[in-house]
Amino acid sequence: MPWTHRMLVEQRHLLTQQEYAELLGSAHLLPGPSVCNLAIIFGYRHAKIRGALWSLAGMILPPVVIVIGLGMLYQHYGSIPAAQSALKGMAIVSAAMIAHMALRVTRTLETNTWNLILAGTTFAGVALLKLPLAPVVAAVISAALLVRKLKVGAK
Repeated sequence: MPWTHRMLVEQRHLLTQQEYAELLGSAHLLPGPSVCNLAIIFGYRHAKIRGALWSLAGMILPPVVIVIGLGMLYQHYGSIPAAQSALKGMAIVSAAMIAHMALRVTRTLETNTWNLILAGTTFAGVALLKLPLAPVVAAVISAALLVRKLKVGAK
C-alpha cells in the first residue's frame, strides 16, 4: 500500500489524496487483498477490462518473482543470525511505512466527532479486543448507516 500511494499520488500525480482515499475505501470493501482491488479499480477507470487486467498483473507479477527469489535465498541463508536480524528490521520498516501512509491518507478525510468515534471503535474492536476485522467493520458500517438514516429522517 505505501508503494501504491507513493506512485499514484506523490510521484506520478495520477490521483489526488482524496481520490486515493476513496479508491482505498472501495478496495477495502471488496473481497481479496485491498492492494489488488485498488489496482483493478484504478486500471478499470483508465482502460476498462484491459486496464484492470494489466494493473493487476503489474501489481502481482513483480512481487511474485521477488518473493520466489527471496525464498530461495532464505532457504540457503535463513539460519544465519545476521539474516534473521535483517528480517526483523525489515518488518519494523514495513510497519512504519504502512503507518505513515495511513496517516497521510487520513489527513484528507473529514475530521469530526462521529468519524473519530467510528475509527476509535474499529481500532478498539480489532486491536484491543482482538475481534475479527470483518464483523467489526460490518458493525461499524451498519452503525454509521443507521445514524445517517436517523439524521436524514430527522430533518
